[in-house]
Order: sequence, then C-alpha cells, then structure tokens
Amino acid sequence: MRQTVTLTLLLAFAATANAASVLLKRDGGTFVVPVLINDKITLEFTLDSGAADVSIPADVFSTLVRAGTVSKGDFIDTQAYRLADGSAQRSQRFRIKSLKVGNVELRNVIGSVAPPAGSLLLGQSFLSRLQSWSIDNHRQLLVINEEPHSGTTADTSNAVESNPAPQQPSTSQNAASGFIAEYSGHYACGQGATGLTVRIVKSASGSSANAIFSFGPVAGNPYVPSGSYRMQGEIDLIAGVMNFIPVAWIEQPGGYSMIGLKGTSLDGGQSFSGSLVGGYMCSGFWLTRSK
Repeated sequence: MRQTVTLTLLLAFAATANAASVLLKRDGGTFVVPVLINDKITLEFTLDSGAADVSIPADVFSTLVRAGTVSKGDFIDTQAYRLADGSAQRSQRFRIKSLKVGNVELRNVIGSVAPPAGSLLLGQSFLSRLQSWSIDNHRQLLVINEEPHSGTTADTSNAVESNPAPQQPSTSQNAASGFIAEYSGHYACGQGATGLTVRIVKSASGSSANAIFSFGPVAGNPYVPSGSYRMQGEIDLIAGVMNFIPVAWIEQPGGYSMIGLKGTSLDGGQSFSGSLVGGYMCSGFWLTRSK
C-alpha cells in the first residue's frame, strides 16, 4: 500500500523566488494544497507522493479546456497507469504551462486526466522537479527548496531526494568518448520510490545509443538494494524522445528484473519523464539532466 500525504497550504513565507516555507492547516481529517494553474485559476490539490503525475479529474479538465486554460496544443499522448487497487487504465497526458505552490513555480509540468470521481492530485511530475521538499513537524510547515530550520527535525519520510545518484559501475561506458548525457532522479515500482541514474553514450555504430541504468535507495525508502544493467536504444534531445530496452545485468540484486524506459521531454532534454516497460506495479520515472 502506498503512503499518501495530504496537506492544506494556507500561508507562504518565502525567502526567495525558488524557496518557500508553507504553513500547514488541517481541514477535517486531511490537508489540501492550493495550486495556481497557468496563472488563471487556483484549485485545492491533495499532495500525493505516490501519484505518478499531477492528476486532474475529467470534469475539471473539461472546465479548464472550455476556459482556454488548457488547449489541444497542450495534449501529449495517452499512457497506461497502475491504480492503487491494482487495476490499469489509459489516461490522456497533457502539458501544464505553469503550476505554482506558494511562490514556487514550475513550468511545463506533465498532467494526466483521471476519471470524474477522482481527486486533484499533486504528484511526482511536480514534486520530483523540486530541489527538495520536506515537512517540518515542529513548525508545522511544508518546506520547499530550503534546508530545515536549525534546531528542528523535518519529516522526510515522504520526500524524495532530487539527486539520489546511486554509485556508478566502473565500465567502458563511463569513458568521456561518445558521452551524450547523464540523468538523475527516481522511479516508482512495487518496491516504492527508487533512486535512478541513467548514463547515455553513443553506440559504436553511432546510429543508436547505449546506457547504464543504475538504481538504489532514497531518503524515504532506504532499504532498496543497489543494482545496475546495460541498455540499448535511442535518445533525441531536440525532439524530446527517449526509448531504451534492457540488455544485460552488471549487478543484479536478488528478486529484481530489468525494465525499459520510454519517456518524453518538454524542455529540450533537460528533464525526461515517462513509463517503465515490463515492470511490476510501476507508475513511471522522472529524470533531470545532471551532466
């Protein structure tokens, strides 16, 4: 069962344009988050660290389209999602030009359309792009892109480090020759949030690319073992397309199987997100370029 955190953010005390400490207020038995969408409308979202994307119910999505806040040009594709009850469904994905919590704004965030009975969820397509986020229990604040207040202890059980960086294996693919890019982030499968680093180089023929998929623990899930394997496929930074299939293990933890990556980028290859191919109870991956 996934852990879900729900928060009501009432008042922001921001030190800079990229950081905020947001006061939490309980509303009944839950908390919700006011989020400004495309500088047009503010809606209350559940902060859900187990959701792959920012999720908007179909009826709310239709309202946004009618109001011109979302246009057909923002539609991306449809993707299969694994729900909390184990069932799968395909949902429309779309680009949200701007999402703002407190004074922290992210642009070009991936959203997905949920059934009408669903909830507004602020998921990992937003959360994983923050430098950091945590809950300061002492001050009852949501802390975004800031160090926890000195003398207090922040609850990071639901936070995912933005750059987990599992140890890179020593192989010829780490050579500088043919290097394309390296991405760090995390993915979510049956074992929970897992740190991920993908290092990509040109293949010997130059017509495709090779990669090393390295995974390991994150702060909120410290018992995930480390492992790595080789992949083959393609990446186009300009078109924003990534497709890789697994080839061979470098280091295999017991009980783990290899999975593929199929993702897209909306910012010229600076970040990628997408689906995990062949994984058990997997919702997706989120990567930001580190090299």
